[in-house]
Amino acid sequence: MPKSRRIRVDYISTPLADVPTVDALEDVVNSINSLKEELDSLKEGASGLSGEVIETVKKSISTLTNRINGLEEDKRNLSQKFDSVVGALAATILLTQKVKREKEIDFQVIIKKPEELTFTFDHLGNYEDVKAQLNDYASFLRKISELKSKGIKLGGKLLVYGRPGTGKTTLVYALAKESKVPIVDFLKSLATGSPEDTVLGIRAIFKFIREDLNNKPLILFIDNFDALAQSRDLNQSSVLSALLDELDSTNLCDHSILVIAATNRPDLLDAAVWTRFDDVISVPLPDVRARTEILHVLLSRLLYEKNIDFPQVSEATENFSGADLENLVSRAVVLLEKRRKKILTTDILLEIAHSMRTEISQRIKEKQLQKRNLQREEYLHQALIQDVVTDDKKYEKLLLTLTKLKSGDSLSKDEIVIAKNFEFLTSNPEKSIEVLKEKRERFQRVQETMQKMWGART
Repeated sequence: MPKSRRIRVDYISTPLADVPTVDALEDVVNSINSLKEELDSLKEGASGLSGEVIETVKKSISTLTNRINGLEEDKRNLSQKFDSVVGALAATILLTQKVKREKEIDFQVIIKKPEELTFTFDHLGNYEDVKAQLNDYASFLRKISELKSKGIKLGGKLLVYGRPGTGKTTLVYALAKESKVPIVDFLKSLATGSPEDTVLGIRAIFKFIREDLNNKPLILFIDNFDALAQSRDLNQSSVLSALLDELDSTNLCDHSILVIAATNRPDLLDAAVWTRFDDVISVPLPDVRARTEILHVLLSRLLYEKNIDFPQVSEATENFSGADLENLVSRAVVLLEKRRKKILTTDILLEIAHSMRTEISQRIKEKQLQKRNLQREEYLHQALIQDVVTDDKKYEKLLLTLTKLKSGDSLSKDEIVIAKNFEFLTSNPEKSIEVLKEKRERFQRVQETMQKMWGART
């Protein structure tokens, strides 16, 4: 095997004029046989490539073999045609190397020890209910042996959601510090690229955490969870499948891992994701009491003299998140320096809070408008699909266009127009074909049922 791999590389990089035609032919045949053996040993999905792709490569190899057999019959023209053989072999090797990349995936797991973390629960104002829920699960990390002895099985997976800036990330890092366990930042460890790269990274990181960390208690934090776990209609299904598989293979009792995922957009998550979590925790915007405590914490770090009416400022910051309050204090410091003041007063904070309220109100309106637009767009997409599945000609044309996009074939002018009109389906042709066929079958079943009912009446 090493010999054939060396030969393949040598002949691809060797100038055509320097390739000895007859001897090279034998070596190329040996190389092709080696490729066949490698591909036969692969398992479907083992490295991000589907079985269909692997079968396509095998067919390419068979075609290549036939071409070489033809060349053997006419060795006089061999030197003139050898470039096509080398080119086809090069393409096959590139695909094979892509399949083999699982063994070569490079990643760096970002782990922070508790002593490296800054925030504790005292820095987070109120949120007592949320802290209590998180602490319950953190206590399980310290009692894993006891849980096992009692035969208790815990998945140890939590989903935390809430608006941006509500402190979800800070809460999780504070939990790690309070619990005195390290925390792994999954998204920072994952070098995303193509869907295949992401799948490989997900599997490699989970495997490393389960097998190479000596079963020591830790928190695996997956921030911006919706980036990986979006609905199958919006996301590459291979990424979601890999993530679900790894979540299913990881649990608190067997691996001493508490998995916490956080998202600002729970509405984007695939339905299958929700069943993987033991608990779902909502992190709301801070109420008046929480805002007062957060302001106390933030202002206590400043070296300025202060004359603050905390209840008044807290009332004036309704709908402010923890991040908004931090921004408020930062702007106050800038304004103090700009005006060359030495005392931070209630008036300064109220002045900034007033200007920020306008910004926050506008931000909320924009998000509501964006949500309504997305709903309208989704409704339009569904209406377009419904129109297609009820029309035989439209259905066949769209299905053919998506099939060509999936296989990489060129499109006709009419098919290019169809692809533009149904652009929302072209990002993932394979999934779109499945959805289209499913809706078509559903429509046909309804039609058949209606015809039977009508026939029974007549």
